[in-house]
Amino acid sequence: MCPSSRGDRTAPAAPYGSPLTTGKHRLHLVVSYDVVDDRRRVRLAKCLAGYLQRVQFSVFEGEVAEALLPRLLDEARDAVDLRADSLRVYYLCRACVARSEFFGTAPTWPSPDEDEVL
Repeated sequence: MCPSSRGDRTAPAAPYGSPLTTGKHRLHLVVSYDVVDDRRRVRLAKCLAGYLQRVQFSVFEGEVAEALLPRLLDEARDAVDLRADSLRVYYLCRACVARSEFFGTAPTWPSPDEDEVL
């Protein structure tokens, strides 16, 4: 189990807007989807590309400022039909990201100890 996990797998560790989650906190996310309609699939991919990096055809990954997370989730949900499509968001703690392994041509991420250069 993730060191920062409370056992609740459906939400981040703290509620949005709490003093613990506002400010410059960043979350590492993996978002995957299965969208049956081409138009919705393209709309969702464009939405996610504005926040994250595509690592596989229907998988995006990266860090998002926690303050932007509600907007990302709202935009993503608006792009799909939840009766027919699937959208999954996985939250990874720093320890989990550091323990991730990549094989082949998978993009890599900065180490949790490194600063990302923009």
